[in-house]
Amino acid sequence: ASSPEPLNLSVLQSVRAGGRTVLLRVYYLDDFLDTDTLSPKFLSELSQDFETMLAAGMKCVLRFAYYLPSVWPDNSCCPVGTTTGSTCCQTEPEVSRILAHIAALSTTLQTYANAIIAVQSGFIGPWGEGHASPKFGCSSASDSKRQIVEALIDAVPGKTVQVRIPKLKMDMYYPELESDMTSIATNLVSNPDFEAIDVNSPTGLSTWGVGV
Repeated sequence: ASSPEPLNLSVLQSVRAGGRTVLLRVYYLDDFLDTDTLSPKFLSELSQDFETMLAAGMKCVLRFAYYLPSVWPDNSCCPVGTTTGSTCCQTEPEVSRILAHIAALSTTLQTYANAIIAVQSGFIGPWGEGHASPKFGCSSASDSKRQIVEALIDAVPGKTVQVRIPKLKMDMYYPELESDMTSIATNLVSNPDFEAIDVNSPTGLSTWGVGV
């Protein structure tokens, strides 16, 4: 894949000596958009990174993604082939290919489970953050998102799979709560007693996850 560079043992040892033991490691799979398989070279490099982490006494929170945008994307669900003045229409493969990539990763992830603290749901959107995706950016794609999360759960038994914000989990498993959460969020924003709560607006809440 196009990034990142292999981990450097001496650098990690220096980081570990400074008291830090966990790193966020993001791998971009843009080289594999057109194939269900991951190259032996990539899987070998992934394994070597895990070996390097363990040798340095460190572990990781792991994420996989397909593209790194050159400008900040907006959060609209834009149709394939259109633009909204951003990179929101860069895209991922179809869900079947993403699931094939997860299956291809599973043996390596299980072999080096002791180097992994958690796996982030990833794969969708810029940076693998789950938003601004033409294929998966809308609530209508919740079934596909759920398939990805559940495939990751199967790929890393016993490890936490992290979902970025509550809205994503709600869309996948509790869609009936959408109106209730919007009502709660509106009340929080309009109530001066809750001004210190980290919210942005009734339709774009990071804390409550309404309106991704």
